[in-house]
This record gives sequence, C-alpha cells and structure tokens, in this order.
Amino acid sequence: MALELVRNIPEIMEKGKLINQNNVRYRVEYNDYVIGLSAEYKGEKRGFIITVFQKNKK
Repeated sequence: MALELVRNIPEIMEKGKLINQNNVRYRVEYNDYVIGLSAEYKGEKRGFIITVFQKNKK
C-alpha cells in the first residue's frame, strides 16, 4: 500500500487539483488520493513537508 502511494505521487501532482488552504498549507486531490503540503511544522517555517494518503472508501 505505501509503495503504491509513493509511486502515484507524480501522477497525483500532475493531474490533481491544487487547493490553497491558508497560504501555508495546500492539498492536491486526484481520484481517491490526497497530497498534503505544509510550509511549516509546529509553527516553524520549513521546506515543504509532504503527506500522501488514500481517502477512506465507504
């Protein structure tokens, strides 16, 4: 599962919809996948932190 998410990152970034949440956090959504991007961690400015996950299927 994790390896599948990592392999899908380029496609998600290329084809997904970018959503600006608050000028520090962004989301890229594509199909059932979400990439979260954050320019800070615990209030400190950082390079972007990337989180990738698949939405829960109901």
